[in-house]
Amino acid sequence: DPPNNFFEVSANGDVTLSSPLDYEALASPFQIVLDIYAQDLGQDPDSKRTQTTYTVTVTNVNDVYPVCSSYHISVTVAGDTGTTSGTLATLDCSDTEEGATIGYALKTINGNAVNSVTPTFAMTSNVLGFSGGAFDFGTTEYYSVIIDVTDHATTALTSTVEVSVFVTETFHPVFS
Repeated sequence: DPPNNFFEVSANGDVTLSSPLDYEALASPFQIVLDIYAQDLGQDPDSKRTQTTYTVTVTNVNDVYPVCSSYHISVTVAGDTGTTSGTLATLDCSDTEEGATIGYALKTINGNAVNSVTPTFAMTSNVLGFSGGAFDFGTTEYYSVIIDVTDHATTALTSTVEVSVFVTETFHPVFS
C-alpha cells in the first residue's frame, strides 16, 4: 500500500495527485483504492455523510535510461600489423525497467557516418568489432566511436557510450 499522502482532496471534492507514483514501487495489481468520505458539518454530521470508492490503476512508463558500467572506454590497438578483424570492446549495460531489452547501434565515427572509415566498425550485440582492413597509424591515429544504447520500450530512452580507439605505431626494424 502506498502512503496516504499521494493524493489531496480539495474543498470542492477534486482529487489530485500530490506526488509522482512509481509503478516499480507498487505491488501487483498496481492499483490504489481511494475511499473518499464527505460529510455535512452542520448540527448532525453523522446523518449527512456519504462515501465513494475510486480505484486508480497505475500503468508503467519507461522512465529508466540504460545504465552502463562505463560511458567512456579507451582501447589501444597496434597499427600496421596486418590484422584485419577483431574485437575492440564489450559494453556492459542494463536497464532495470520491467521488460526492457537493450539494443546497441553505432552512431558516428570521428563525427562522420558509420560507413565512412576503414576499417569497418560494427556492433554485434554488445561487442564492438572491426573488419575489412587493418589500422594504419600513418592514416588515422585516433577513432572516436559513438554508440547509442537504447532500451526498446514504447518510448525508448537512449544512453551514449564513447569508445576511444588509439592506434599506436608499429616499428618494423630494417637490418642491413
